[in-house]
Amino acid sequence: MITIPGDFNASGSVITGKVSISSILNMKITDINKIGLQFTKPKFSLKGNSNQFSGNEDDFSPFALTEKDVKMPVLEHLGHGYDVFEKYASAKYVEDGAVLDLQKLLKDGKVYRRNIPESTYKIVTASSIKRYSKEVATQISLSGSYMFFSGSAKANFNSSHLEEANSYFSTIFYNIGLYKLYIDPAVNLKDYVKADALNVLETKDANFIFENYGTHVLRSVEAGGRFDYNTSVEKKYVKDEKSFSAQVKASFNAGFASAKCTVDNASTQISESFTENSITNIFTYGGDGIDGQSLANDVNALKKWLATVKKNPSISEFGDNGLIPIWEFCKTEARKKYLKAEFEKYAAKKMTMVPTGSVINGLRLSFSGPYDNINSEYTDPASGTWHYISNIASHGMDRVANLYARYTYDGDTKNPPIVEVILEDKTIGDDAVKYFNNKYKNDPTAKLWGLRGKYNISGSNLGTEINSPLAKIAGAHEIRLYYVTSERGSPIREIIFKHIPPDNTEHYLQHAPEEGRKYHYVPVLNDQSKYKDISEGAAASVTGLQIARRCYLLYTLE
Repeated sequence: MITIPGDFNASGSVITGKVSISSILNMKITDINKIGLQFTKPKFSLKGNSNQFSGNEDDFSPFALTEKDVKMPVLEHLGHGYDVFEKYASAKYVEDGAVLDLQKLLKDGKVYRRNIPESTYKIVTASSIKRYSKEVATQISLSGSYMFFSGSAKANFNSSHLEEANSYFSTIFYNIGLYKLYIDPAVNLKDYVKADALNVLETKDANFIFENYGTHVLRSVEAGGRFDYNTSVEKKYVKDEKSFSAQVKASFNAGFASAKCTVDNASTQISESFTENSITNIFTYGGDGIDGQSLANDVNALKKWLATVKKNPSISEFGDNGLIPIWEFCKTEARKKYLKAEFEKYAAKKMTMVPTGSVINGLRLSFSGPYDNINSEYTDPASGTWHYISNIASHGMDRVANLYARYTYDGDTKNPPIVEVILEDKTIGDDAVKYFNNKYKNDPTAKLWGLRGKYNISGSNLGTEINSPLAKIAGAHEIRLYYVTSERGSPIREIIFKHIPPDNTEHYLQHAPEEGRKYHYVPVLNDQSKYKDISEGAAASVTGLQIARRCYLLYTLE
């Protein structure tokens, strides 16, 4: 039996908001500017074609639909399939194949409509396209580490940023919802599976099913219009993700209202660097077809498009628990397991079609004096562009050890990612080569990079002693840095440095761990349960100079 929880407001890490309801058709353009994003959807008529639909437009309580409502705009999509690897909430990607019998559901009074009193928006911001996909999917209760709605990722963002390892991504989904349509949550959906669809589910190849009936079935949708404001920029042009998010919102407000009105009451100065280097794409769904980019340049275009939403509503959003996996409708357990397993393969194939964010494929260690200028980024003709992480030495007064990372996009088969960082402590007898040969003996794609490995970065001090002579006088261990690249295993996406001085305060470079990402300490080589302290053995001070105690490297796979 398939039953679905009742309608609820999905929660997640994205920012959401609402705007009040009043008729935009009676407003002047200057009024829209005054209220910023407090403009609202127009009134809509319940009449369509020759039909008079059930309900009252001013009633926001749910009510059951009947067979006479079958031509209600957007209703036709309920019970049809949807491929969750295509674009987000777009009628264009509703499959022709119907899994559920809409006529029977209407006859039994199992389809409901609830008018929506206010328009809404949500904002998704992420430091990789993979995290972006995850955040979007979380809002509609889709789980799994797949590239959901990869079709939107490819369309929404500039291709160079998708392939560029260090980019931020953001979408403001602005939804002018008119009404929600959904199947009674208490219904056993298997009682309403169409006979021809059931036959397909039990007999056809999985690829045929996914291509003709989708991967999921629509149980709930919202009708109206939506415009998506998509922005991406290389990370080097903004301070951090928080700054990027704030500037996206400020840019949105400047384009659609006045500088004093904001999506979420934020006021931020838009930097020249952001303006010159960010790329914005706008797409509309529902209403009359319009070039989304014109909305950013002309408030009149926005008003005209909003006025057409009532005449030509489309799917503007998935409803609560709106997507049900198609294998849940199989008659036999064997077919259910088969389709679920094939979905995993289908998802893996789809993931290769879009770069899923930055991964690190090289580390470089460079020694310099404590007062030398450090470049945050530099390009070596022989080895590519390198981005500064931090000085990772335990003491920086007589020599610093500057760690740089080189990035590529996930899925770059020519440049495999780093899957492990090794801190070899020669003082206690660690042997990085022996460790590597034992752990990766069955992985022909694995390579050890460093002084004693077969591979090294030209001009780098990788694999040589990190700690300076002065730190050694203080008792610091002889520690060397290596890393492993491989076509197998989970790629490392970011490395940060943490040190705790004698006052026990925590300091991070380049930044503290980002919320929502799990970070791991690079461990002791021969005791993976312990964190490796690069300053291990060093006294608190030597010749009056403070030693930076408890120095750690952290990494994330997310």
